Amino acid sequence: MRVRMNSSKELDDVPNSVSEDVKETIEPVKAIVDLITAASLILKNDDESVDYANDLIDRARRDMAQIDQLLAESQQIILGYIQTKSNLENPPAPAPAIIEPEPPPMPDEAIETLKEALGSPVEQAAENVDVLSR
Repeated sequence: MRVRMNSSKELDDVPNSVSEDVKETIEPVKAIVDLITAASLILKNDDESVDYANDLIDRARRDMAQIDQLLAESQQIILGYIQTKSNLENPPAPAPAIIEPEPPPMPDEAIETLKEALGSPVEQAAENVDVLSR
């Protein structure tokens, strides 16, 4: 089972740290070459050991998948490092401020016309009572 582990490092130490992680894959890659070489020799020379050669190939494939995962993680860390360094050296331009326009002021005449059209709540209530009493 794979687990994610987080650790903090100084930004300038990231390449060296990733270098160590990548370096740890060298010996397993050499072992995979040995597995593949052995499988190839067995398949070429010993027809009775084909099952064993198949097992060696399967093991080499599984080991390569693990190495691929480690290298992919290292690559993601390096990509993040590159992006961070680039942003520090060339900070992105700040987004322009969005200024929402204010609605135009209503002319006094339009406000008065609206008030007259709507009437006051008391006047409306009185009119409603008159209509109902008829």
